[in-house]
Amino acid sequence: MATSNFTTFNNNWTYCAQEGYISAGTFKNTNSQKIQISSVSLWLGTLSGYVNAGDIATGNGKAISTTVKIGSTVSSSVSVTATTGTAYDSSVGYYPTHKNNPEYKFPISVTVNAGETITIYVYAPNGINTSTGNCLTKTQGKGTVTYEVVPDYYTVSYNANGGTGAPASQQKTHDVDLTLSSTKPTKSSIKSASYRVTFNANGGTCDTAYKNSTKTTTYSFTTWNEKSDGSGAGWFAGGTYSRNASITLYAMYTDITLQDAVGLPGASRTGYSFKGWAESASATSGDTILYYPKQNITLYATWEKASITVTYNANGGTGAPSATSGVTPFTLSSTKPTKSQTTSGSYRITLNANGGSCDSAYITSTRRTSYTFDHWNTKSDNSGDRYNAGATYSGLVSITLYAIYSSSTKADSVALPAATRPGYTHTGWSTSSTASSGAQTYTPTSDVTLYATWRRNPVSITYNANGGSNVPSDQTGVPPLTISSTTPNRSNCQFKCWNTKSDGSGTNYNPGDSYDGVSNLSLYAIWRYKFTIGGSDGNVVYNGTSLSLTYSSDSSTLSAYLDRDTTINLSEFTFSWDMYSGKTLQSWNTKSDSSGTKYSLTQTLIISDVLSLYAISAPLDKYTVSFYDGKTPTSSLIKSVQKEYGSTLAASEYPDPPTWAGHKFSGWVGGSDIVMQNMSITAMWGMSPVWIMTTSGWAKYTPKEKK
Repeated sequence: MATSNFTTFNNNWTYCAQEGYISAGTFKNTNSQKIQISSVSLWLGTLSGYVNAGDIATGNGKAISTTVKIGSTVSSSVSVTATTGTAYDSSVGYYPTHKNNPEYKFPISVTVNAGETITIYVYAPNGINTSTGNCLTKTQGKGTVTYEVVPDYYTVSYNANGGTGAPASQQKTHDVDLTLSSTKPTKSSIKSASYRVTFNANGGTCDTAYKNSTKTTTYSFTTWNEKSDGSGAGWFAGGTYSRNASITLYAMYTDITLQDAVGLPGASRTGYSFKGWAESASATSGDTILYYPKQNITLYATWEKASITVTYNANGGTGAPSATSGVTPFTLSSTKPTKSQTTSGSYRITLNANGGSCDSAYITSTRRTSYTFDHWNTKSDNSGDRYNAGATYSGLVSITLYAIYSSSTKADSVALPAATRPGYTHTGWSTSSTASSGAQTYTPTSDVTLYATWRRNPVSITYNANGGSNVPSDQTGVPPLTISSTTPNRSNCQFKCWNTKSDGSGTNYNPGDSYDGVSNLSLYAIWRYKFTIGGSDGNVVYNGTSLSLTYSSDSSTLSAYLDRDTTINLSEFTFSWDMYSGKTLQSWNTKSDSSGTKYSLTQTLIISDVLSLYAISAPLDKYTVSFYDGKTPTSSLIKSVQKEYGSTLAASEYPDPPTWAGHKFSGWVGGSDIVMQNMSITAMWGMSPVWIMTTSGWAKYTPKEKK
């Protein structure tokens, strides 16, 4: 045990104003391990407070029963009394208490962890204004804590105490119950003081001449004890250990001493049945299993003349005769057992579809063995003595006869599955991969591979003109077949090829191609459609590059045979009339009189049939006449006027003559008096003649100033 002081209150104090626990000070565990506090000491006294006038003064404080508390743990009650005092002081009405009162120790059990600080409380009574009130006083400025250092764990060790197999040591946590090991040690038995039992076969034979019997003391574990002699406290295996202390537990045993029995051996004698061992040579029966001797002794075999039994074993079959018992010789049973057919594995028939397919990769044929009774034998493997059914048995010993059978083995005939192959008919199975026909069932004699046999089916080729005429005749035959060289006709279309899809999205075939497929074939004529675009009294122009088009002799139309789904961008085509016609291209139409389907000049088309587009015109309402100053290096626009087609350009509509430093305006060149198109008229400078294009061709012209 260790003690440690702690500071209580800063000043001397008296508590009688309020009932309850008040702080008596704090204490810190400065140890490196937790501690177990066993008591707290305080130096306290009492005084009798505020006595009434006329009371007899005793000079002593009145006893108070009080406690201390740490956390939620409360100590045992301690009676605190002041033993010395002064006379009654009527001016204050109480007896003050001296400060030399004794130490009071409060038993309390509290665990404090290393480094932890606790607060210690003491209980103060309420004694104000009562003639019997008690107050608690402190007489010294310290307190004392008594404690011991508590280990975290305790060791529980086990001692087999002369035995073996003691459990491994266990650790017990402080204040935590430990469940002891349920393992129980053992203690070897002790043998001593043997008797000899001698065996006399008494006319027969025995492999054992004698056996010894010993006394055996055996031990059984009962409990554990803290003392090796069992004089201490005890615990059961698997019990609860609650002490906060290390301990060694010793195994306790009970013992039993018995005389061992000897196991009695067998004995044999031809023609006799062994009846056991007896202490008398003339006995007719005796013990056959165990004998407990009390001294050295000789035991004698006892005998009875044997009744011979012949037992029949069907040896895997059924219907064996009932056993025959009696004195030999006697006749064996003439009943013959039977043995059911058995299976002995199987043969594997691997199926090769030979270019086709089959749901089964292989099938099996079970081997079956049939049995016929032949004779009896003393050995199940026919290696012993042979006896026929109904023969005579003269032996002196009981025997078991085993049925011996003759056997024959054959595999099952199995039905062979169907196989499939596109374009072929399955004709059976054969051991040859090149056979043209085969069987539907098979009985194997070993593992084997069978091959599917096939006959090729005829196919048909049908032709569809797909909107045309003169379609070829359908064809039927065993492939390969040659695609017909006859080609169909269709107005404004050009035959391209045959295809397995009417829209040309399938497989192409050309006349004369070979077809070696396995299914019927439907062929559709695939056409190139005639596309024509243009008009009359004008010229059509194609500005694109993706199409190969042919101009008509007068360049008024373009045409070509185009594949289905060819894209045509109308923005790549233009059509123009004579400059004096007053027409401009407005749209395209499937009818020359614009009564058909209309297409804009920028529309995109996808070819799906024969298509002709005609240029549709619109009249020109107005033309622009532009006047330029003719200066170099850049001629600038002076003015422009809008004129209707065929109107006269008046002199008043010309601009004022321009000026140019160092140059003389000579007049205007270009244009005409009648407006038939957009015109550009340019100022001329100087007197040099120029060549101009007129309605009659090129002409020499000398400009002159416009008046």
